[in-house]
Amino acid sequence: MDRFLTFKKKMIGGVKPMTICLSAICNNGAGIVFCADRMVTVGGRLTFEQARAKFGLASSKTKNCVILNAGDSYNANKIVLEVGEILDKEISKGKKFTIMEISEVIKNVMKNLRKEKIDSQILNSRGLKIDTFYMNLNKYPESFWREIDKQISEYSLGVEFLVVGFDVLENDKQFIPHINLIEEDEQIEVLDGDGFGIIGIGNIMSLPEITKEPYAWSTPMSEAIVKVYWAKKSAERVVSVGSKSTDLGALWCISNPQTGDIEVRGTQLQQSFLDELNKNYDASLQKMKETILEIEKNINDIFSGKKNLVLK
Repeated sequence: MDRFLTFKKKMIGGVKPMTICLSAICNNGAGIVFCADRMVTVGGRLTFEQARAKFGLASSKTKNCVILNAGDSYNANKIVLEVGEILDKEISKGKKFTIMEISEVIKNVMKNLRKEKIDSQILNSRGLKIDTFYMNLNKYPESFWREIDKQISEYSLGVEFLVVGFDVLENDKQFIPHINLIEEDEQIEVLDGDGFGIIGIGNIMSLPEITKEPYAWSTPMSEAIVKVYWAKKSAERVVSVGSKSTDLGALWCISNPQTGDIEVRGTQLQQSFLDELNKNYDASLQKMKETILEIEKNINDIFSGKKNLVLK
């Protein structure tokens, strides 16, 4: 609930990314389901549904982590590509990254890009750079530096990330699932305790859907798939959430029966499967409409106690 209040405050203070991305831990921690629309924002103004998914593996050399992005498409793609290059290079040298370490890499890339943007869009035209601006405040009129400081403090890349995956520990014998949220201000919030994470403007509709019943790690993957998908469908009631396409994927851990080593596997579910899920979603809405009609036909008798609600 605290995160929902934070979400509302962000809406008051600025523009929330025009999208929806969700993830949920399931199967007693051995699985993670994730889902997203394809709505992207360019330059803070233009929004459209792109032709590809908004999530992907953090690195081409590992399968244990997926990154979902919301917000400015140009900045998000630039960050994801640079993070992938950093991870690929280090993994090639034998480095193993935890989900938190990957999140820290994303955070640092975001900070560096924000610094570059501030220099190019705010300071360069004034002959200034952020590295030296704050060291020389006494050289400028107070009204000048306060206005520049305000622009710097309010500057945002307009992107958020969900970093989901597994830490494989103890010589590949144990694993821990994680969901990290990296906010627009580059702060990392660990959502493992909640068991799910949501970013984008569709949050306001998805959160009530996924929390109709208490959510827990023990949720079977089959149930998590439906809950996450329906939470995304609920978000489509927000005008800035993409409704034309939905991408849904999963990561899960299995143990090699011979060695006991943990292997992380993943997949993106086929469109034919999503079509069937959508039929079930539509059927649930139709069932609600039938209930409404049944009540309407017998409302006087129901109110008087002469008749109970009987559904087919």
